[in-house]
Amino acid sequence: MSGDALAVRLDHPVCRVLRERRARGDRADGYKVGLAVQGGGMRGVLSGAMLTALEDLGFGDVFDGVYGASSGALNAAYFLAGRSWRNLAAYYDDLVSPAFLSVRRWRTGMMDLDFALGEVLCRRKPLDFAAVLGSATPLHVAITRLDPPGTELRGGFGDAAELVAALRASAWLPVVSRGVADCAGPAIDGAMLTIHPYRLALGDGCTHVLSLSSRRPGPVPGPYAPVELAVTAALATLDRRLVGPRCRAVRQYQQDRALLAATDPPDRLPAVLDVLPPRGVASFERSAGALLVAARQAYEEAYRVLSGYRGAGFATVPRFVPVGEEVADAEAGEGRPGGAAREAS
Repeated sequence: MSGDALAVRLDHPVCRVLRERRARGDRADGYKVGLAVQGGGMRGVLSGAMLTALEDLGFGDVFDGVYGASSGALNAAYFLAGRSWRNLAAYYDDLVSPAFLSVRRWRTGMMDLDFALGEVLCRRKPLDFAAVLGSATPLHVAITRLDPPGTELRGGFGDAAELVAALRASAWLPVVSRGVADCAGPAIDGAMLTIHPYRLALGDGCTHVLSLSSRRPGPVPGPYAPVELAVTAALATLDRRLVGPRCRAVRQYQQDRALLAATDPPDRLPAVLDVLPPRGVASFERSAGALLVAARQAYEEAYRVLSGYRGAGFATVPRFVPVGEEVADAEAGEGRPGGAAREAS
C-alpha cells in the first residue's frame, strides 16, 4: 500500500462530495465536480484502470464533466459508455501489436491511429457511441490548435464522426504521427500545451476535481531533457510558434506535480484530489505483462483512495468473461442464457 493512499483522508472535500452524490443518487448540491483523466500513449492504461475502479465503486454518474486528452480522452469516452474493465484490455490485447506502433513506419508515421480508432475503437473493443453522445455527463476532449497555438476543449458532439475526429486529433502525437489531424481545422495532441487536464476542469469552473494521473511518481523531465527535446523538435517542424508554449507548459507541469501531491484537505474551493499510480509504464510500452501489472496496481491505488479501504492483503484479479455474438449464440443453442455474454459484448 502506498504512502499516498494512506495519507488521503476521506474527509477531503472531493472524497466527501463524491460519496454524498453517490448516496443521494443526484448532483443537486450546487457544486461543479469534474473528472480529469491524463493520458500519454500507453500510460493511459493506468488512468484507464483507475476509471474501472471508479465504476466498480459506483462513481460512474457523480461527475458534471469529464476532461481528457490523448489516451485519457479515449479512456474517458469508454468510462461514460460503461463496462470500462472490458475496454481496458485494448492496451494489453490490441495496442501492443506492431499494427499500432512500429519503428519500421518511421518515414510515414510510427503510430497508426486508423488501427486504434478504426479497428480497436469500432470493432475489437467497440465504443458505445450512442451512450457517450447521450450521456448526462458531458465529455470534453482537449486538442491543440496550431494557429494561434493553444489548447481547445471540444464537446457537444453532434454525432459519432465528430467525436472520433476529436479523439483522433487529441491523440495525434507529432513525435510518432506525421503531419496534423483534422478536427474542424488542423490540430494535434491535446496534451502538448496543457499537460494535465485538471487545469482544463478548473478553467471550466469546476469547484471539485478528481484527477487521475498516469505519470509515474518522481521528478518530471524539464524542457531540456532528451524526451522533451524530441517533442519540441517535432513541434518545430510543424510550427515554431509551438516551441515556446510547450516549454512553458512543461515548467508549469513541474509546478503542478508539487501542487497535486498535496493530500491535506484544502482550506477553500476549488479542491483537487490527485490519484497517482504507484508504478509507471513507458509511453510506448510494448510488453502486455508490464501493462497488466501496472494496471492492476493503479486500480488498487484508486480503490484504496476513494473507498478508504486500509486492510492488508488487498489485491485485484483479472475478469474472464466470454464476449461476442458468437458466444451468446452458442450458449443459447445449448439451452443456456446468452444474455450475460451479449451484455458483456
